[in-house]
Amino acid sequence: MRVVLLALLALLLIGCSSKRSIVGYWKVEKTGAVIVFEESGVLALATGADVNRVGTWKMDANKLIIVNNLLGGLSGPVPVSSDIKWLADNRIRIKPFDTSDPRAKDAPDSVEMELTRMTPAMQADMIRQSQDKVASKPGAPTLVPDGSSDGDVCLNNLKQIGSGMLIYATDFDDTLPPPYTWGTTVRPYVKDARAFTCPTVERQGQTGGYAYNSLIAGALLRTFTSPETMPTLFETENLTEGATEEVNYGLSIPRHNDVICAAYADGHAKKLPSGVRP
Repeated sequence: MRVVLLALLALLLIGCSSKRSIVGYWKVEKTGAVIVFEESGVLALATGADVNRVGTWKMDANKLIIVNNLLGGLSGPVPVSSDIKWLADNRIRIKPFDTSDPRAKDAPDSVEMELTRMTPAMQADMIRQSQDKVASKPGAPTLVPDGSSDGDVCLNNLKQIGSGMLIYATDFDDTLPPPYTWGTTVRPYVKDARAFTCPTVERQGQTGGYAYNSLIAGALLRTFTSPETMPTLFETENLTEGATEEVNYGLSIPRHNDVICAAYADGHAKKLPSGVRP
């Protein structure tokens, strides 16, 4: 009987560990740098609301394998690997990366790092501080350069609104905005009022084009176990201001070269292929 119980316990532990995912925002404890492991396999660094791609990542059991565009030097990108140890559900230790591959001869020495998963509230605080710094600079540049495609502008719009929702939540006891009036409610937290209209819709002389996920309207952020997969905003054919609807009723025909933009409860936004729902 004892052997059976031990075997069941082992299976339970394996099952629990398999549910852990490093997808999300992580803060390096010693340096304060923010590393983003996107669900798509993109590896990025975050500064405020800006997320800059630096490579790709994947997991093989408890081994993290990354291809950083900077590690290979003149020889080009090269994969390096490291073991990950879970210290808690929200903390991991990444051991020094193996850079023995000759192609990684120019890679800097790697050190052991401990990372803490950032909650939506922590991300909102980071975004708020970044926005305050930008707002304090005279003649601060716009977030999207001139000449950007409608898809890029649309993606940035949703990032701005999504970030504004996170900041709103920190001011209201971790609670997301209510449905239908979310546009008016969140507007003070978004720098550019034009962000609430899709550029393609604006060019047609109309406003709006974005909907708020009705399934999470007014919900508590801390109840989301995987905020990086929970859509908050998405493109829609409904041009009503403050449009609120279920994700399944989102845009059916893409406006931007076969992609649809959506934002998520962890603050990131991404482009989805046509036919893929947020």
